Amino acid sequence: MVDFFWIGLILVLGYISKIISDKFNFPQITIYLLLGIFLSQSVSTIIPKTFIEQTSWIIDFALLIIAFIIGGSIKFKEIIDMKKSILYITVFQAQFAFFITTVGLYFILPFLIENHNGYSDFIFYFSIAIFLGALASTTAPTTTLAVIEEYKSVGIVTTTLLAVVAADDILAIINYSISLSIYSSVVDTVNTNYLQNIFELLYHIFGSVFIGVIFAIFTIYMISKVHNKNTLSIAIGNILLVYAISNFFNFEALLAVMIFGLTLSNRSNYFEYIFEHLEKNYLDIIFMLFFIVTGASVDIGMLFSMWDIAIVYVILRAMGKYWGAYMGANISKARKEIRENIGYALIPQAGIALGLAMLLYKEFPLNQITQVVLNTILATTIIHEIIGPFLTKFALKRAGEIKEKKNKEKGDIDG
Repeated sequence: MVDFFWIGLILVLGYISKIISDKFNFPQITIYLLLGIFLSQSVSTIIPKTFIEQTSWIIDFALLIIAFIIGGSIKFKEIIDMKKSILYITVFQAQFAFFITTVGLYFILPFLIENHNGYSDFIFYFSIAIFLGALASTTAPTTTLAVIEEYKSVGIVTTTLLAVVAADDILAIINYSISLSIYSSVVDTVNTNYLQNIFELLYHIFGSVFIGVIFAIFTIYMISKVHNKNTLSIAIGNILLVYAISNFFNFEALLAVMIFGLTLSNRSNYFEYIFEHLEKNYLDIIFMLFFIVTGASVDIGMLFSMWDIAIVYVILRAMGKYWGAYMGANISKARKEIRENIGYALIPQAGIALGLAMLLYKEFPLNQITQVVLNTILATTIIHEIIGPFLTKFALKRAGEIKEKKNKEKGDIDG
């Protein structure tokens, strides 16, 4: 019963903050995140820690729905003419962020943190740099979709952005696996098994794709039998099954859910109904709960303890994302509006990077290297989720694809 009280309070305060964001034309998710931080144990202590610990499922469920919608937003018939530019932009922005962040941090970290790990300075600083570099390649699909949905952005930059953000996951997993393999080779040269690392990488990626495609085919079959009745419950049920089975087999669950949505939207006419129903009735409340609970989970003290490394990481990653996207768009001869704006929209970062950082920490929990990586990502998540929505909105508005929000009429209060 106590949990219901806090969820109710979050929803009421979230609606009030939504009114404020509309009045001052701020991105809603930034207001949601700041509200969550204010309610957190590290600021006002209004929301108890036990509630946050017991309701982590809210964040997990929201991420699943958002991954499903991101995948479903990619229509092959719409991007067929842009496939070259999407490929180049995706690879260049991810790998530039990886390279620039890794190299920059390697040379700057010795001035910011002392080595107490027992390894040589080269291993210590290079390991932190390459792990953070790998995580720098990810973009936050949640934030991207939230801004697009809030401002009803439509156009070639929006379509390209959604495709790039969806493909980010695969490159992030590859970069993470490469970094882990390099780390293992320089720290433990005796037990390094490169063939095993490659096999595990392929297992994660192809296993996720397989689960997503199989369940999409199964869902299409089920929907065809009920003839557009209960399609939403069938879709959500299968999303949960994809997530659970992917976790059981150690696949990348969010990637599997994205593939599930991607396959469903391109092979079934019923997906439009599911997407419209989610968007109209549930998406706003999902974003509200996700970002407020995420903000309430933040330890603001972590940001201050890691502020120097966090700022350097944010700057280096932003440089890599922007320059990489610009170069990829140039080489592929993408349209001017894509070339000049896509880089700004790739700054948000949260869920995937946090998940990979947590995975690394669980594997080496007492290691100073992994502690620095996790704490840096936790700290920079706050920064990225505050500035990211503004930059995404700026990029889409500059491209002429945003419809400015209008004040809703009284009759829309319950919409």
